[in-house]
Amino acid sequence: MIRLLSFLAVWLAVLGAVLAGPTAAGPARAATPAPECSAAAPDSIARQVCESAALGELDRELGRVYRRALDSLRGGNAAGAPMELLKAEQLGWRRGLDSCLKAADRTACVTVAYLARIAELRAAYPAAGAETKDGISIGPVDFHCSDGSLARLTFFRGTTPLAWLQRAPDSYLLEIRLSGSGARYGADTGKGPVEFWNKGDAATLTLPGEKPLDCRTGGG
Repeated sequence: MIRLLSFLAVWLAVLGAVLAGPTAAGPARAATPAPECSAAAPDSIARQVCESAALGELDRELGRVYRRALDSLRGGNAAGAPMELLKAEQLGWRRGLDSCLKAADRTACVTVAYLARIAELRAAYPAAGAETKDGISIGPVDFHCSDGSLARLTFFRGTTPLAWLQRAPDSYLLEIRLSGSGARYGADTGKGPVEFWNKGDAATLTLPGEKPLDCRTGGG
């Protein structure tokens, strides 16, 4: 619990620096294009990722997390089939991005795909979730809510701070919102607004058609 509270305190400090602007947060990382960008078709998802700073950040973060997941499987009894399965899953995910070509909002579709995949890898491979200076994702962090449900949050401290909220059976892409204290994320869905307001180890979760829930980390 002490480590988790420390993590949340650091996250809030980082978030404050991000919201304060480039001067407080430090110089922005250079947008290094992926090697395949030069060969990407004009109207492809790959081209869209190459030309978007926000999507480019997520693509690099996914690459970082995926490599750490692979590294955790190298050597010993864990190599072989598990590693090949992870490679196949990643290839299938990459190919599945093309389904976003049919989406009304391609950017939102691709963003959700990246957030969900990064969160999945971080949860499945502990080594992939280890924090590094060049990483922009944190979590997942589990919040136990007053109705007995579990809200799982993965945070992204990129150019636009985001959070990926998972609460069965739904998942939500949340964007940072102005807040006097704590970290407040929200989204406007077709069914109503979603809001997650985190202050230390406590949070308030509001979902469409439901009363606000009190949630805490560690089940406390």
